[in-house]
Formats: sequence, C-alpha cells, structure tokens
Amino acid sequence: MRKRKIIRIILAVALLLFLIIGVPIAINECYEANCGYLKVWSKSDILNYYGIILGSTVTVAVFVITVRFTKKRLITDLRNRKKP
Repeated sequence: MRKRKIIRIILAVALLLFLIIGVPIAINECYEANCGYLKVWSKSDILNYYGIILGSTVTVAVFVITVRFTKKRLITDLRNRKKP
C-alpha cells in the first residue's frame, strides 16, 4: 500500500512539473516556429490565459481539500463530544 502512495505522489509531481514548466515551453516553441499561420493572439496572451486557467484550477483544488479536511475534523469533534 505504501508503494502505491509513493508512485501516486511521484506521478502527481511529474504532472505538476509538466503543467508548470512543459506547457509554457511548448507554447513558446509553437510561436517561435514561423509557419505562415496568422496568429490572432500573441505569445504573452496565451501564457497569461494558461496562467489564469492553472491558477483557478489550483484554487478550486485547495478549496476542495479544505472542505474535506474541515468535514473530517467536524466528524472527529462530534465523535469526541459523545465520549464520556
């Protein structure tokens, strides 16, 4: 069971690093190659948009984690109150 948890943590860190480092580099490289396609957005606009999406996703994830932690804590407190 402990091995699965370590593998999950490693995969989560790898995914996070890819999202934070890999995607902006890929966006930059796509804009560096001049393929003749007329681009409506600039490179900075795309990176700003990606940053906003990434930031809002992190915010929602932290909110969900906080609600779950608070719910667990409330249930634990209620159990402790019932004990004499």
